[in-house]
Amino acid sequence: MEDFSCRRLLSIFWTLELLLSLSNGSESSAKQECPIQITPDAMVLQYQSWKQQATCEPTSTEYSNVKEIYWKANQSSINSTKWTPDTKEDWDPKPVCHGVFNGIGECQKPLHYTLYKTPDAVTINSLGDASSAYEGMELQLQCEVVDVAPAQSITVRWMASKGNRTIELDLMEENGTSCNKSEMRHPVNVLCTTKITLKRTHDGVNIRCEAQLNLPQAGRHSPPSMFSDSLNVSVCYKPEINTTKLAGTVPLFTGYYNCTVRNPCGSTTHMVKVIFKEDYLPLIAGFVALTVIIISIIFIFIYSIYYKNTKMRRYSLKNPKLSTHNGNVAHNGWDTQFPMTKLS
Repeated sequence: MEDFSCRRLLSIFWTLELLLSLSNGSESSAKQECPIQITPDAMVLQYQSWKQQATCEPTSTEYSNVKEIYWKANQSSINSTKWTPDTKEDWDPKPVCHGVFNGIGECQKPLHYTLYKTPDAVTINSLGDASSAYEGMELQLQCEVVDVAPAQSITVRWMASKGNRTIELDLMEENGTSCNKSEMRHPVNVLCTTKITLKRTHDGVNIRCEAQLNLPQAGRHSPPSMFSDSLNVSVCYKPEINTTKLAGTVPLFTGYYNCTVRNPCGSTTHMVKVIFKEDYLPLIAGFVALTVIIISIIFIFIYSIYYKNTKMRRYSLKNPKLSTHNGNVAHNGWDTQFPMTKLS
């Protein structure tokens, strides 16, 4: 019986403790949800722009329970439901609306406030002479955003172009750019750097940097981007040999021939294997022609000698004297001898 009573008492105790914890939880939840409405719920103002007001009011359900509504900004209390920031000096006022309610006590709600200033200038330069760079070299670029706020909201992008074409930059950093962004909310200079490995395709490109203030709460009133002037890059690289226009073998003297081109950045060599191609047809034709000429000369020489030795001689009759016949011999008239003179 005593055990039953003890168990019953323990059960009642745990039930009461559970109810108390639930009550404390609901009370803390109510404290977290402060019944305050701020209009507008976010303020994004430009430096030295027209002044605007933020209004703090209780929600309609707690309007009758409100005791006090006031603002705190720049570590000072403002006994008003309205707060007007100074767009020349209030860079980080940390505005918070406070309310005191019956049953709830005091609660607060911050106003999302940003005072921004567009850069006075955006400049680009290189650490090293960008006009005498060479292929494979690491070129470090710097982009300086002058007098901008807030620095944490600035984003820098790099762009390269050649004529009307966009050139891809091989940024060496994992995220492309490293910047020394200050935590201060007043205007500061932001210096961003990046490195690129130069290629021959980068020769003659114009590189610019773009500075953009990312203010999502500004919506369509976000400030426009600002661009630096262009930095022209000249990349010196070794010349190329268009090997598709060169023959693999050449029918000349056997050996290896090197084609070499040079410029101040280096040289490129292409080797061509030369094989001697033996073509006997021209030799045979020349030999036959030479043989024909020699035979012709020999023939003419022999013929001239033969003609001189065998040609018919010519004679002329000069002072002919008829010889007398022997009276004892009969003559037929044909055997009369005529004196002749040999013509040389």
